[in-house]
Amino acid sequence: MVADRRLAEPERLGQVADACLVAGLCLDEAEEPQARGIGDRLQRAGEVFGGVGLERRLQERRAGRGDGRDLLHPSILTDINVLDIMPLVVKALDPVTQHHINQAADRLAEEFEGILSQETIARYMAESTELLSGARVNNFVPVLAHRFCRERLRALAQAEGILGKTQPEVLFVCVHNAGRSQMAAGLLKLRSGGRINVRSAGSAPSSEINPAVVEAMKELGVDMSEESPKPLTDEVVRAADVVITMGCGDACPIYPGKKYADWELDDPAGQDLETVRRIRDELDGRIRALVAELLR
Repeated sequence: MVADRRLAEPERLGQVADACLVAGLCLDEAEEPQARGIGDRLQRAGEVFGGVGLERRLQERRAGRGDGRDLLHPSILTDINVLDIMPLVVKALDPVTQHHINQAADRLAEEFEGILSQETIARYMAESTELLSGARVNNFVPVLAHRFCRERLRALAQAEGILGKTQPEVLFVCVHNAGRSQMAAGLLKLRSGGRINVRSAGSAPSSEINPAVVEAMKELGVDMSEESPKPLTDEVVRAADVVITMGCGDACPIYPGKKYADWELDDPAGQDLETVRRIRDELDGRIRALVAELLR
């Protein structure tokens, strides 16, 4: 297994972590796992408390606030024992997938030991799994949730000043995270040679990346086969030095000390390959200028 050396160090480590998780998914679990790590403890504790009672308490809290916030809104999660919430998040997953979600939580607990608390890791894993619950293939939910949660935890640690930054951090945001922001992220990785760390997100993410975008980027040697649309979350904005939006209005929160820019570009959704190439090339020119500015 060889990680792509063109990527920034955090992304190379992420590739290794993903590969380890994929290997685990391919193994046939012959014996029932014993509860040892944070993931299995989450499941056992949730069974003790019971999902029905938790749902009732959550509904009461939400009704009391009267603000219609989602089940996994961070301010609700902070005053509910996170050990209760995991079973509700993964209740639609089959037992094998749920087990691999727990394994992913264990891996993250090991990686971020001494950096973030187990409660924080568990909360972010639960929320990330819920946010990605619309993944087209259920078998890939553990890999996608692990990758998404890992990136969010790194961003959180950076935003809180727990992890230092060795490279500029750029965030691209569009509506679906299936076209413009994905192309921009891929081009920035390519043109910076891994010297800039990049993230992308969508205000209303799609279920898959536009196939024409994948094809157009492949022509430049950028493999997007392992990328997937991700929702916009607060901590990735806080961790960024530069935030570039593309057609998503005011969906991105504003924080002081960051550079914000809005790039007006055609949306590649529903466009033919030739049109997508034109959008890609226009993006490429802007990306080259951005790289020159950030690395000067």
